[in-house]
Amino acid sequence: MQGRGNKSWRAARGRATRATRVLALGVVAGAALLGPDLVTSPADAQTAKRYFMLVAGASDLIAPPSLEVEPSSSVPLRISVPSPRDLPPNSFLRLRGLPPAIALSDGYAIAPGVWAVPLASLSNLRIIVPVGVSGTSDVTVSLVAVDGAPIAETRIALSVRAPGSSVARAPLASPAAPQAPQTPQVALSPEARERALKLVERGEQELANGNVSQARGFFMRAADAGLAHGAIMLGATYDPGELSRLRVQGVQANPAEARRWYEKARELGAPDANDRLVALGRR
Repeated sequence: MQGRGNKSWRAARGRATRATRVLALGVVAGAALLGPDLVTSPADAQTAKRYFMLVAGASDLIAPPSLEVEPSSSVPLRISVPSPRDLPPNSFLRLRGLPPAIALSDGYAIAPGVWAVPLASLSNLRIIVPVGVSGTSDVTVSLVAVDGAPIAETRIALSVRAPGSSVARAPLASPAAPQAPQTPQVALSPEARERALKLVERGEQELANGNVSQARGFFMRAADAGLAHGAIMLGATYDPGELSRLRVQGVQANPAEARRWYEKARELGAPDANDRLVALGRR
């Protein structure tokens, strides 16, 4: 029955346009009033409810029309869905057109320049820009059901400005963390990057369950493969501030190990490695 519901939902959604919302609402309302002749199963009833919410505006996708970032930066990517509870279960965002070297703080790279992001991660989503990236990209942001059916779509004009082309931010300085030239991020093949990201995902799952030792093993494998975010996450498992923030109990912090892996992350091109080192030096 679930397959039948998804199929009818896709067909209904495909026929709907903004110009016909009023008519669509009438059709759905009529279906509900006519009862068993049109709504013959719980799956059909759920489909009608989803469709009603979608054409009523629940599928609106809010994203900035343009975004300017700088190389070696980590910037919030403010995308939101006003009514995620009214969407089909396990709906997610798909971003296409990102420069391959750019990463997101959450989600998974499913192809070069293509990311899938859970809706639960949107509030803290950031775009991570390594050194050596510049130019413009037309990024397509799609709200997608778990079966691949499109729900809503918008675009972001992404511009990576070369250093000096915009107002420079005040540099951070600390005796405990001298600013060092950042080396370009290690170029991983799409397959190697996907494997490393999956290792980080496994590590984050173990960390969320309080299994710090197991999490460190996954993060270390990702870092050894050349993924900067793996080194950042490994350093965080030794960082007293991060352990406190994560409310991890029974684990001894080791600032020296945290520093070592943050410095490794900096070597791999992590844009937030220096910030981590500065914060660590202040504790």
